Amino acid sequence: MKKNGMLIPANPAISSYYHKWIEEIETAGLPLNITYASSYVLFDKKLNYIQYDQALRDYYKKIFLELSKESKITLIAHSAGSYFALRLLEQFPEKVEKVIIMFPYIGYSKYSLLNFVYIPYVIDRFFPLVEFISKYKNILFRYEKQIQNISSEQLKANLRFGVRQCTYFIDKKFPVETIACLKDKINFIYTEGDKWCPPKAIELLKDVSGQCRKVELPHDFILNESDRLKMIEVLKTID
Repeated sequence: MKKNGMLIPANPAISSYYHKWIEEIETAGLPLNITYASSYVLFDKKLNYIQYDQALRDYYKKIFLELSKESKITLIAHSAGSYFALRLLEQFPEKVEKVIIMFPYIGYSKYSLLNFVYIPYVIDRFFPLVEFISKYKNILFRYEKQIQNISSEQLKANLRFGVRQCTYFIDKKFPVETIACLKDKINFIYTEGDKWCPPKAIELLKDVSGQCRKVELPHDFILNESDRLKMIEVLKTID
């Protein structure tokens, strides 16, 4: 009997790749009925990064609670999506079957450019920065086919989500100690050299995860069919 699953994507989340991966998971015969929880949610740009974070948490919570009416949920999350999955586990442990976090971004990134993320964040709150970029996306991203193939509204949502989320994690880190007692439910997949999930995050998450798997896959595995299929083989090894 298949169990219900909820997939929370990374940022930027180009839904076509995640939908394709869900199809590949189903073809591979994994016993999961997976619902894709899109990150394409538009919120008032005047929200600050803390308010925006809460709005997104409320959004994923709503989807999760609707799905969990019938049975416990297996949460599968990629990169920044792992933060929201762990928040759901923290809040509703009795409704979670297990959590699979893949290359989680929880606030310990080594990208030095994040130190300047306040600049586009402030601009976007008071000027139409994201609207401008999304309107002229085919000029600004002419060589990025995956960007060209999504709507301006989706790109707008992604850009705003990314700026707010990165700003949030400059000041705050996910408090992993709050989920230590739930480690039997947590499955942690990581790789070396991942700047979004660097050694400090790996060290902390190993301590609060029941199962840890080191893999030779890139952080953005979702963009490549071969890498997606390899990740499915990893998922098959998780109890």
